[in-house]
Amino acid sequence: NAKYICFGVQPLIAYYIAKDAEIKSMRIILSCKHNNLPPEAIRERVRKLYV
Repeated sequence: NAKYICFGVQPLIAYYIAKDAEIKSMRIILSCKHNNLPPEAIRERVRKLYV
């Protein structure tokens, strides 16, 4: 719902949560790359991002 609210604290919180999820996804990807996992395994482990 914060996606449709223009003013207030909700957009800031939604932005923070989205960035946090993005950082977690990057950590998962880098960890998988470091352990030489195939791209298919990486795709299975990465979370869906808020768009």
